[in-house]
Amino acid sequence: MDQRTIKLAQDLVGAENVKPALSLIKYDKQLQPAMEFIFGNVFICKDINVARQVTFHNHIKKKCVTLDGDVTDPAGTLSGGATQKGVPILLQLKEIKQLEDQLAALQYELKNIEAEMRQMSDGQNQYIQLKQQLELKQHELNLINQRLQQTEHHRQQEEVDSLKKQIEDLIQKEKSCKEVEHKCNLKAKELEAKIGDSKGYRERQLKEAELEMKKAKQKSEKSQKEWQKHEEDYQTLNLEIAELKKSIENTKQQLELIIQNVEKLKSTAIESTKSFNDIKKIVKELREQLNKEKAIISAQDEDIQKKQTQKEKLLEQNNELLLEIKKLITKLKT
Repeated sequence: MDQRTIKLAQDLVGAENVKPALSLIKYDKQLQPAMEFIFGNVFICKDINVARQVTFHNHIKKKCVTLDGDVTDPAGTLSGGATQKGVPILLQLKEIKQLEDQLAALQYELKNIEAEMRQMSDGQNQYIQLKQQLELKQHELNLINQRLQQTEHHRQQEEVDSLKKQIEDLIQKEKSCKEVEHKCNLKAKELEAKIGDSKGYRERQLKEAELEMKKAKQKSEKSQKEWQKHEEDYQTLNLEIAELKKSIENTKQQLELIIQNVEKLKSTAIESTKSFNDIKKIVKELREQLNKEKAIISAQDEDIQKKQTQKEKLLEQNNELLLEIKKLITKLKT
């Protein structure tokens, strides 16, 4: 049967209502001539009305068999499905063809499911890798937190307390220096009062005054050295704070990268299958954990800022104390 006749029949009644019998049959290619001889000029039609239109069309005139087993012949004969031996065979072949098509569709669907399962497995492996990376970064974050506690909170607090004590000592020494200055002034007045005394007595008094001034100067120099040490401690503390800020910033960037990877994994899991709802839940929990860690880092940043403010206040107090020491030295020199 030529393709022009097939197209004409399908255009006449619709392609879904008429098909060549050979297109519905699977057979060995060696049987091609025999199959064409038996079924080559036969159409399978939906019902008797369609069969009549095809069979008796002037440009078609081919035998038709309906799904109910009726047969129409261009010679004008019409028979039921039970009177023709070939009809049940065609119907059985059509049913076999439908079953084979269903089998092929199921096999195709099975391949798709297997591909999705492989993709899900790949996604799960990627998730496991990302989870391991996340756990590693969380461990690193815990180490940083421990370092912050040891360095920033404990040691820095001890240094701040030590600096406060040094400031108190310096203030006390400043008071002592002022007392010495006052005593020196009193001595000077006594010397002025005794200026009329003997030369030897005046020289002894001057030497005592010079000795007192020398002691006061030594105390002042010692206080200045202690202030310099205090300044060095301040610089060290400043460097440590900068290093900790840098470390926290790097950790934040790594956490952001992990969040992005987890989001990508979440999208892939949702598109692959509904069975990844558990992974979605885990990802949500991980994100909540990450947010908690970020909140901790934020709190530590605030703590560092408070320490920075406290450090600046200490520096201001040191500067004021240094100015007082310089004034005291100037007075002693005069």
